[in-house]
Amino acid sequence: MTGDSSAINNLLSHITDRQRAVVVNRFGLEGKEPQTLATIGDVFGITRERVRQIEVGSIATLRADFMKDKALGAMVNEAEKALKGMGGIGKDEDFVKACAPFGGGMSGPHLVFLARVSEQFHFSAETESLHSFFYSDQKALKKAEALIIKLSKYMNAKQGRVSSGSGRDLLSDFVR
Repeated sequence: MTGDSSAINNLLSHITDRQRAVVVNRFGLEGKEPQTLATIGDVFGITRERVRQIEVGSIATLRADFMKDKALGAMVNEAEKALKGMGGIGKDEDFVKACAPFGGGMSGPHLVFLARVSEQFHFSAETESLHSFFYSDQKALKKAEALIIKLSKYMNAKQGRVSSGSGRDLLSDFVR
């Protein structure tokens, strides 16, 4: 694993080899790209759903051990402050950048993994219309949803100007 990952290695030592392989591959903890449920399922000869169940169960098991590690707890508290500084919501890539200064040299996948294991953050997976993102609480999520709806209505009302290439100007006007 890359970066200062001894804390993660310690956490992963509390789950079975199969659970560890699923988690490591799912989050890309060994310097490789994170793998899909289907890809991991093919390797183990199990369904995507079974891989998802193993991932969820592993995270639940790791969460209890995570809460006992004071250094990881301090890191997550700093990450929570960083996310709140972003308005309580941020794309996972932006969240990782904000956490880098106190992340102990951990790579992006390691930081995402720790955020997902901790209970201090909520995660929304990528969909057809949204990037994946972390959010601090329901209030931050609702605020972001309201802003998106308001922006969407504004841009739809100005559709002619958007299609003529004035989208950037409209966005600036909206922000003011």
